[in-house]
Amino acid sequence: MQNQESMQEFQIEPPLLTTEDLQKEKTKAYEQIQKQWTHIPKRFRGKTFESFKGFDKEVEKIKETILQNQSVFISGLCGTGKTHLAVAIMYFWFVEKICLGKRHTEEYGHDVDRILYPSEKPDFLPSVEFFLELKNSFKDETTSEEVIINFYGGKKLLVIDDVGSEKVSDWSRQMFYTLIDRRYREMSQTIITSNLDLDKLAETIDERISSRLIEMGKIIKLEGKDW
Repeated sequence: MQNQESMQEFQIEPPLLTTEDLQKEKTKAYEQIQKQWTHIPKRFRGKTFESFKGFDKEVEKIKETILQNQSVFISGLCGTGKTHLAVAIMYFWFVEKICLGKRHTEEYGHDVDRILYPSEKPDFLPSVEFFLELKNSFKDETTSEEVIINFYGGKKLLVIDDVGSEKVSDWSRQMFYTLIDRRYREMSQTIITSNLDLDKLAETIDERISSRLIEMGKIIKLEGKDW
């Protein structure tokens, strides 16, 4: 009986986690997601801030914007690295969301330190494929425009790549505005890349979208070498 009481008294408690443990986990996750996230196009997997050279000021501005839970609009000519930068933001956003927290476990009967991961991954959506998906819903009874817009509208972080490359019509303008306005109202972080600057975007697609993007966060224009 005495031995049992001693065992209870000196029961081993779970280790306390430190910021050093958290940093090690972030480093490990950063390396893993670059290989595991197959929803990112193969050509752009593993594209990080570290491999994006020559735009140090822009990268620091973007990091600060993302940590403030704001959105980013990236414009520039073909080959300036817009998609590279957008994918780097996805990796950065996810890793920065990893944090120390508490979680109840049956093993110990109380809350213990845990490293907590974000509840979902950021999503990558090529603009052309968004409209193709919407058009395909016309002949698919299991989905609809509303379902698709609700799906992408609800993402915590969404990259919309190469906006303006699609054929523009009144229908496409309305669909794209509906998605952007939904994310604007919900204050959801959105990363948009385009060959068009904001003025050209307003002229070609919709002035309301340009207005929303200005309010949602930072505008980054890339100029320089071909990636």
